[in-house]
Amino acid sequence: MINTLSDWQNSGFLDVVIDTALQTQMDVLEDETNATLVGFESQLAENEEKIFYKSMVNHKKSKGMITWIDDDANRGVYTRLRPLALEYGITFTSSVITDRPHGFPGDSRPWNNAYIHYNEMVQMHNEGTAEFVSHSHSHRNLTTLTPEEIHDDMKKSQDTLKKLGFNHRVFVYPFGGENATVHDIARQYFDCAIDVYNEGGPVGSYVKKPMNQFNINRMNVEETTLIDEIYDVIDEAAANDEWLVIISHIDSGGWYSESYVRGVIERALNKGLDFVTVDDALKKHGNLAQYGNTIISNEGTVYGGFQYNTLNEIPLDSPVTAYPQPSTTKSRVRYVDSPALELGEQTGGELETHRHENDAHSYQKFTPLIANYVFYRRWLPESNIWGSWTNPARFGIRCGTFTSAEVADTAVTIPFDPRFTSVPRSVILTPIGEEELGVTFTVTSVGAWNFSMRCSKPSIDFSYIAIM
Repeated sequence: MINTLSDWQNSGFLDVVIDTALQTQMDVLEDETNATLVGFESQLAENEEKIFYKSMVNHKKSKGMITWIDDDANRGVYTRLRPLALEYGITFTSSVITDRPHGFPGDSRPWNNAYIHYNEMVQMHNEGTAEFVSHSHSHRNLTTLTPEEIHDDMKKSQDTLKKLGFNHRVFVYPFGGENATVHDIARQYFDCAIDVYNEGGPVGSYVKKPMNQFNINRMNVEETTLIDEIYDVIDEAAANDEWLVIISHIDSGGWYSESYVRGVIERALNKGLDFVTVDDALKKHGNLAQYGNTIISNEGTVYGGFQYNTLNEIPLDSPVTAYPQPSTTKSRVRYVDSPALELGEQTGGELETHRHENDAHSYQKFTPLIANYVFYRRWLPESNIWGSWTNPARFGIRCGTFTSAEVADTAVTIPFDPRFTSVPRSVILTPIGEEELGVTFTVTSVGAWNFSMRCSKPSIDFSYIAIM
């Protein structure tokens, strides 16, 4: 009979209890360790995949994709978009303003039910119905802030999303507020940054090459009266295996109806577009490299820098549309090949084709091997042909550099040095430096002593060639 602690100890029963408890604890620890290892292995696999796609060995292949980004992380992401995501088996992306009261852990403020709750975000993240990315911390137009304020805002937003376990490598510009300074700061924190719909007509366009990875364009689905234009963009993106990024505000503007959103989703799916996160889209469509005004696309095409057409893969008599845009392409011209250029004389040399984002500013320059002069001709977009060659040795030429006005879209006058004796026939402008992407400009007047121009961005450096 067991009456004392000593009796319990001598019976061996306590040893059994202790062994059982220890084994139970070890089983729990083993389960937790296995779960940790599974998570660790999953993270390693994800990191390996990212490294694979980001390496300079090009594994990327364009595929028709669509990313639907709904801005501001309002409650409709959960109540309106989640049911559709579950039904169609697709993923949406929601851009989050991280200083708003979403019920984040550690935020003592009460949750504002105008916004999606943190627990709902976790649910959608875990089930694959939504990706959550940054839409800034304070939702201010970044072009109105100092560089220090932009850094502070982006870092706070990124740190918050990283702590919560969401995608902290993608940024969506509030109000589409972006410029060269904002781009430069964004690239220090994020893999890409996404704009509104500022290209391609009233609804925007799919992402066209060259893609500035810190100024990615979107298509606006809120223009419900322009559904034919929206469907045209979807069809074109699918036909060209391109990436289409959508902008919407699910609870704002009164545009939403379930049937309308279903129509857009079904159009995209029927055309073969895959609904993907920004992260997955970049694996296929992200640039291989981007530095200054030079971009190497996902397919290995170089934009914005010098191209060398040494083997004449682009025939010498090709239209400007055969050349990368924007870029300067150098082609070797042999004596026997020069008649294709219709120079009026037969000679070998080097052909430079300068293709700008606006083809009205594109031109060619031919330098003979043995000569003290060059030839120039402009692209004529209204006729879709090259214009006639001009030879400065016969007609006169002026070259120089200047800086556009300090205020965008303001005329600036540049003198010719030395002056012409009569009005030159054409003035060719080329922006220089890393601000070339996205700039538009026009020559407003030309005289014998000077010319005037306007530029869409302030203080851009240009070179000019004026030809008699």
